[in-house]
Amino acid sequence: MAITLVWRAVGESNNIGSGTMRNSLEELGILKCLNVKLKPSKAPKLVAVFWRVPPVGWLKDNTDGAAYGFLG
Repeated sequence: MAITLVWRAVGESNNIGSGTMRNSLEELGILKCLNVKLKPSKAPKLVAVFWRVPPVGWLKDNTDGAAYGFLG
C-alpha cells in the first residue's frame, strides 16, 4: 500500500509541473522505474557560421566582451 501511495504522489506531482527536467542518468533511471512521464529539455538551436576573408582594405576585429569591466 505504501508503494502505491508513493507512485500516486510521484505521478500527481509530475502532472502538476510545467517545466523541463535536468536530471542525472541515475535519477532518470529511478523516474523510469516509477513510470514517470519524462519531460526532457529541448536541444539548443545550432546555427552554422562561416568566416570569410574581409575585403581588401578592411580590418576585421573579433571581440566577445570578455574584457568588459577589466580594461587595460
